[in-house]
Amino acid sequence: MTTAKKRMADIRPVRTDADYEAALTRIDELMGAEPGTPAGRELDVLVDLVELYESKHEPMGHSDSASAVEFRTKRLQSDLLIDELRRLAPELVIAGGSFAHWLPHPRDVPPADRERLLTEARRNATGKCLTDLVASIGLPAVEPARPASGAREWPAGYAGSVSHKDATVVAAIAPAARMRSVGIDVERLDAKHVSKLHGLDAGEQPWSSTPEAEGRVVLLSVKEAAYKALYPVLGLPLGFADVAVSWVSLDAVRCHGAARARGVTLGVRCSRAVPPWIASVALWPHDARSRPIP
Repeated sequence: MTTAKKRMADIRPVRTDADYEAALTRIDELMGAEPGTPAGRELDVLVDLVELYESKHEPMGHSDSASAVEFRTKRLQSDLLIDELRRLAPELVIAGGSFAHWLPHPRDVPPADRERLLTEARRNATGKCLTDLVASIGLPAVEPARPASGAREWPAGYAGSVSHKDATVVAAIAPAARMRSVGIDVERLDAKHVSKLHGLDAGEQPWSSTPEAEGRVVLLSVKEAAYKALYPVLGLPLGFADVAVSWVSLDAVRCHGAARARGVTLGVRCSRAVPPWIASVALWPHDARSRPIP
């Protein structure tokens, strides 16, 4: 029996929460399957079984079955975001994803407790992301410490960066022999707070056709990534206006350019290939000619 036929034969009715969880996990694995292929047919059957179960139950204690659909969507988006970051910066090792499944449905949590639960889940997810990241390059699975200064202490011989937004956390690392410093940032295009930020000059936006509000989010993400690469080396606070950005190449969804601050020029890259996300990286290679100005 072929593997595909065995998979189809192994599909079980979804009758319990455990069956439901297993089916959701397999659906996540099959999300990119082509219609009409054995994997695509398996996906169709599993989706039908899950939807039938959801019509009769309130899975995982949630008060509406839409929460399960929302979880799958967020998880798929975060997986695509990680893939896009790896495409954007192949020099880096990148890990992360959504921790939405660690959170109870908001309707099941008193409003006063929601921010605390999100903060705790984000802290735990960041720790797991970082331990997985350092383990993936053969180092002990220990979370890099973050002292009061705020600059995380990466393993000797490595440079890294972390970013989180909503229920998604991402992290990147590279050998210090190749990268003096790196910065990574993710933002959502629907961010509301950017209109109040200064130093996000419309003239620096890469895509001229982008609405102003979205263009400000793009610049926020790029300059945040640049700041994260600059601060561990310079040790100086920088505002958005202190970082000047210019672009040398761009297509419909990705752009490459440079960020300049304090006599240092970083390579920056940005992508809007996974809506509603913006992903940015800043790279300070060891062979860069620029030197910081005190």
